Amino acid sequence: MRWKTGCIAALMVVCGSGANAAPAAPPVPVTAQPSWQDFNAVTTVAYRFAEYLDMRKWREMRTIFYDTVDTDTTAIGRKTRGPVSADEHVWHVKIQETGFEGTLLMLSNPQVTIEGDRAKLVATFYGEHVAAVASGDNFYTVGGYQTFGMRRVGGRWLIDSFILSPTWQKGNREIMSIGIKRGIERLTAAGDPPPPEYLTGRD
Repeated sequence: MRWKTGCIAALMVVCGSGANAAPAAPPVPVTAQPSWQDFNAVTTVAYRFAEYLDMRKWREMRTIFYDTVDTDTTAIGRKTRGPVSADEHVWHVKIQETGFEGTLLMLSNPQVTIEGDRAKLVATFYGEHVAAVASGDNFYTVGGYQTFGMRRVGGRWLIDSFILSPTWQKGNREIMSIGIKRGIERLTAAGDPPPPEYLTGRD
């Protein structure tokens, strides 16, 4: 009986029972990886944005945005910051891109995080803009990061925020302002003038 009692007491000390118990180790935080289905769905939305921009598919572009979009493109000198309606955001893109002779937006290295019905995608981007100009370079190239915020609505991921964070640029930056002016002129001449309320504060 004494042997059994001593053995039990020894085991209690070794195992850390009672007053001599060692404090429990803090839980190790675990970052849940998005499922392949969610990763594919979120990245597809971003890639469609790039496709619709370069192919001038404005109606299709509107379908991938939520009703309102919190945008911030001030890093490249454009006055589009704060929440706007999705219709207005698409018009802003439409006006400028229509003023170019050609564009190319490439997205790569997407990093996706998902919490419930919210998703964030950060991707590196390469943007090429070409315009016919009388003097100077006829292109403006910019690269860096684009951050897309998305929310799941009815089983679909829709963009509800967009941040442009350039890290480098080259070429003629004036092309961006030229694109806006020409875009308004071309759309108006084609019988598709931009709504006046969407032109306020455009540079």
